[in-house]
Amino acid sequence: MNSHIANEHVPYEQSPPPPRACPLIRLDKQPGVRPIGIGAVLMRIMGKAMAKAVGMRRLCDADQLCAGLKGGVEGAIHTVSGVFDSGDVECAILVDATNAFNTMNRPAALWNVRILWPRCSRFLFNTYRGHAALYMRDQSAPLWSREGNTQGGPLASLFYSVATLPLVWEMKRPAEEGPQAWFADDSAKAEGLQPVRDWWAELQLRGPLRGYHPSGKKSKLVVRLWCGRAARSGHVRCLAILTSVCIVSYDRLFMFVRPVDQHVWLSAHPSSHFSK
Repeated sequence: MNSHIANEHVPYEQSPPPPRACPLIRLDKQPGVRPIGIGAVLMRIMGKAMAKAVGMRRLCDADQLCAGLKGGVEGAIHTVSGVFDSGDVECAILVDATNAFNTMNRPAALWNVRILWPRCSRFLFNTYRGHAALYMRDQSAPLWSREGNTQGGPLASLFYSVATLPLVWEMKRPAEEGPQAWFADDSAKAEGLQPVRDWWAELQLRGPLRGYHPSGKKSKLVVRLWCGRAARSGHVRCLAILTSVCIVSYDRLFMFVRPVDQHVWLSAHPSSHFSK
């Protein structure tokens, strides 16, 4: 069956029962809710076989670490935190997206797979072209998912990686402008305040076009102590575009100690809501 779905066009009416049908559970993210699909055993086995047979480590490499280099996320953490802790940059922004797996543009993602990952494109097309039936406890009728992919299967992160690769490539900067790291829908950028502001603004512009919606409330801007004081005094206007982001100030990237009082700063500088 796996070989048949992966290599042939299977008419939808002749396909097995909805391949992406699965129970749905809700995880409290605080804030927000993350829907997780409990994949059927058969689909998990088939997805695992496809992931092992036609993996995409070489394609993603260091660009998308959830499907690229083995142990790449640990390397990204050490790289970004090392650059920040050395004092060579003014800030680092840690970005998370809103319900990323479920808001992904599915038709565009399937097209990206057809171009970038052709060995798995037929399998993903045959299993994702129909609406996915998601069943919740105490509900008689399923929820029909038309966008994104159901988080919880072996191919979910690989499918999402291919879908976001064009965005990752568009957001890449020369190495001398500081490191950039992506792991699924999480990303990080370390540099000066102005370059990070420009990078964040571009991500907010380009991301939604590809179904990636950066969430300011779930993201953090980590600034060095002296930069935090500059922000509160109004000398660094480029931080105002990040007012929806939780700002923390410290000299070590992963040892946050206190938030910058944004409300006091904004009330003292009402013009910094950045009309420009």
